[in-house]
Amino acid sequence: MKSCQLPVASCQRRWRVPIAFCLLPSAFCLLFLSGCPRQGDGTGSGGVVVDNRGNVVKAPAPRADGLVLRLPPADPELPALSAVEARALFRLIRSDALRKMSGELSRRTLMEFSDLELPESLFAQNGSYVIVSLYPGGGAEPRFGFAAAGTLGFSAAAAAYAALGDGAPALLKTARIKIDLASSITPCGLDARLVPGVEGLIVANKGLALLPPDQFLGDRPNMKDYLRKLVKRAGLPEGFEEKKTELMLAKFATTSVLQLSEGAEPAFLYRGNALVEPPTVKACLQGARRGVAWLAGVQRKDGGFPVSCGPYADRCSEDRCSALAQATSAIAVFISERQQAMHPGLPDVVVRYYRTLFEGPVRPLMKDLVQDPRFRFAYVSDPDTDGAVSLGASAMTLIAMEEGAVSVLGRGNGAQEGDYKAMRSLAEFILQQQAANGSFLSHFDPVQGRPVKKLAEVNYPGQAILALVRLYELDGKKDARLLDAAKKGAKHLLAVSSKQSAESGGQPLPAAHRPLPTDSWLMQALDALTTIEPDAELSAHLLAQADSAMAGQLTPDKTRFPDLVGGMDEADPPGVAMTAARGEGLLAALRTAKRLGKTEEAGRIERALDLAALYVIENQWRPENAYALPAPEKAIGGFRASPLAGEMRPETTAHAALFLFEYAQLKAGGK
Repeated sequence: MKSCQLPVASCQRRWRVPIAFCLLPSAFCLLFLSGCPRQGDGTGSGGVVVDNRGNVVKAPAPRADGLVLRLPPADPELPALSAVEARALFRLIRSDALRKMSGELSRRTLMEFSDLELPESLFAQNGSYVIVSLYPGGGAEPRFGFAAAGTLGFSAAAAAYAALGDGAPALLKTARIKIDLASSITPCGLDARLVPGVEGLIVANKGLALLPPDQFLGDRPNMKDYLRKLVKRAGLPEGFEEKKTELMLAKFATTSVLQLSEGAEPAFLYRGNALVEPPTVKACLQGARRGVAWLAGVQRKDGGFPVSCGPYADRCSEDRCSALAQATSAIAVFISERQQAMHPGLPDVVVRYYRTLFEGPVRPLMKDLVQDPRFRFAYVSDPDTDGAVSLGASAMTLIAMEEGAVSVLGRGNGAQEGDYKAMRSLAEFILQQQAANGSFLSHFDPVQGRPVKKLAEVNYPGQAILALVRLYELDGKKDARLLDAAKKGAKHLLAVSSKQSAESGGQPLPAAHRPLPTDSWLMQALDALTTIEPDAELSAHLLAQADSAMAGQLTPDKTRFPDLVGGMDEADPPGVAMTAARGEGLLAALRTAKRLGKTEEAGRIERALDLAALYVIENQWRPENAYALPAPEKAIGGFRASPLAGEMRPETTAHAALFLFEYAQLKAGGK
């Protein structure tokens, strides 16, 4: 895995060294710190849960979302903490006795908490700092406290007292609480490398001040913001984080465990997230449905969606998302209704959405539809800065309308003729955007009334081909021009790819130099096209695209970060939207491989899909990773951009929901 780095400071034996802090171009990248290995096989929680006396404890009831949590990989450099010890620490912090002690905490009084049945290990000498974080409800600011090494129980109690400060003692009973055992504390100099969200920093200019590593995370996190929070906590002057030669830093790593409410089973965290086992059909369906519910929750009265929502800032952008994102979100909502027939339980939001789309006064997709009086076609007016409108916006709107007609009203059974007229008019626009050689021009100039090419052939040709093929089927296979144009466009893309391969001597070029990179829309289009008319060349190209997507997937042997496994993207860390979109493409490739009897290829694709589904669903907001948000209930169900960036975009959640719905259908034995 290619990885950029976040320089912080190098490990030194003395504190008094010049210190500076700088960033490489990407503030979102991850790295593995050389010389500080994080080891472990990631095999999950395992073992039998027992109480303080060694008696077997009944396993927790199955989760409503179908997920099973797993432990982060073991790391010999971090302090071990068992589930039994974690439960005991939370009982101690939340105990009535501790809340009533009014600052009279001592090792002697702590020993008197006999009714808590604290294990002896809590009274053994502990070599770690203990950090306790309290997250009150109602959006109140979190509280942090830490205690130096001592006995584990005493340090946890002292850290909880420090975190509570002048707060009401009842907060220890009601707050979401996280415990971090900090170790591997190393003074730092100029060239250290920080693992964002995994390693934290200590400022030692004025006493010691530290923040847990997960305080780095945010909507669009960067190291400057983390340092700014740390400097403020240290009581240093505003702007002191800019005085890089004066900052005295150390870095540390933690063992982290979270309890969402009193008595709840503790969840062990990695980078502020509770890792999960590979998702089941139930988990995928629940995740997809929650994603659709989140989309419905952020949809505005005019039918549009915001460009983005920041859960850490607890606000959504005021501007409306593009027609492409609007259409992708609509497709996810429609697909969810189709799954309703197989797996009941989704609210009737889908039918209401469809009625709004086609029958209501808002018509969020169709209100941007422009019928050009000079021509027989209509296009979606989603102009760029120079007034040109994109082919992709019209193609995606057509796909959304087709999906709505199939999913909600039924194939050819209820859609109004006016709906078909609009779809046919959009198809006419796509046809006129096609050149004689089969290529599609990316934009249309409404002033000049002619197609123009402004983008390379990525995404929008596949979207156009898929829109044409689906309308051909939906409209009774009456208009052969749609199928002919789709085949012509696909053959052109195949010719371009073949030429590129020949020019490179048959060797794959780096992603930046490929004229036709992996395109999930094209993969879906080729599957739909070859289902109607088998074509060996086009099917082979689809499977080659699948190979390209899988080659870029992070597998356990390619990354030592357990929360990156399954990601499919050249970005570092991999984007959730791209991973889900490529998952949709792999599902199309799997259908083709099975149809052609290619068992080996199908098996490889299925294994890649399993990992992709794991990565996608781990990055959905749920209680165990939304604990630090001011309003967790608003975020739960949405999908964040990556393990580092908490920002949510409608198209990210839409792609994730689409992928999980179809993946669940595959796992359930569907086609």
